[in-house]
Amino acid sequence: MKIRLIIFFNLFVAELIAHGQTQLTAGMSYTRQSLTWSIAGNLNGTSPNIFSELKWQRVMGVGALVAYQHPITDRIVAFAEHQHQLLVQGSVTDSDYEGDDRTGRVFFAKEDAGKGYTLASQGGLLYQVCKRKSMTFTLGGGYGLMSQRFFLLNEKMGLRSSYTNQWYGPLLTGRLQLLAESAFGITLKTTYHQVRYHATGNWNLIERFQHPVSFRHRAKGFGLENQLVMSYKMSGGLCVEVRPSYGYWTTGMGIDTVYKKDQSTPKTRLNDVTTEVLGVEVGVVWRLTN
Repeated sequence: MKIRLIIFFNLFVAELIAHGQTQLTAGMSYTRQSLTWSIAGNLNGTSPNIFSELKWQRVMGVGALVAYQHPITDRIVAFAEHQHQLLVQGSVTDSDYEGDDRTGRVFFAKEDAGKGYTLASQGGLLYQVCKRKSMTFTLGGGYGLMSQRFFLLNEKMGLRSSYTNQWYGPLLTGRLQLLAESAFGITLKTTYHQVRYHATGNWNLIERFQHPVSFRHRAKGFGLENQLVMSYKMSGGLCVEVRPSYGYWTTGMGIDTVYKKDQSTPKTRLNDVTTEVLGVEVGVVWRLTN
């Protein structure tokens, strides 16, 4: 049985290697991100409808990316991508209200948010629906994960609170490549994510909260990413790419659970969470012909 499995595995690998071009991509990325979430006064969404709201704005990130693409058959391609960014600049506001619709503000603070990270990974299969001399169209599916870690920082006050989230779930993607046979190419990418959302916060200065997990957020939502890939083919199987992109992720209503030191866990309604990511990537692609 083991010998048969080894033979099957070797034949499968040989079949992979026999098809088309493997592509390896490495590059740098820059993003400007924002994230907003709010909670109500209770599970019914009242008293008030917006009790507390946090907004991270103009958070700048720099990092690196790697991507891998390998043909399985003449029409099916496996892909995997990963990006890691460090957040280096930004601000965050924290507001509390006693009246509905952001009236009767009882607390406001604006703090530094120039620390944290973003991780994004996805992988799956692409199917080449049609291929012409000047155009190629593919559809695919897979699974994706994005994780963000934001901070609220104030050195004088000893404030070092953090908010860490994960957006994860299946994805559908479509890619339209134009000028496929020329030196200069353009690819339009759209990816839809159906996600579950999970986040934890550590409010380090609130003594009545537990640490390092002061509260949790859970919800369901979606993400939509659009990317324009501009590429230029060079000699030796190399290609240079520039990729401006925009991503929008949001949730519906969810649950906010607080963990107190007295072991109580009061819950209230999480109204929504929304993040936007505007970015640009510059990378080099190696095309390995078998």
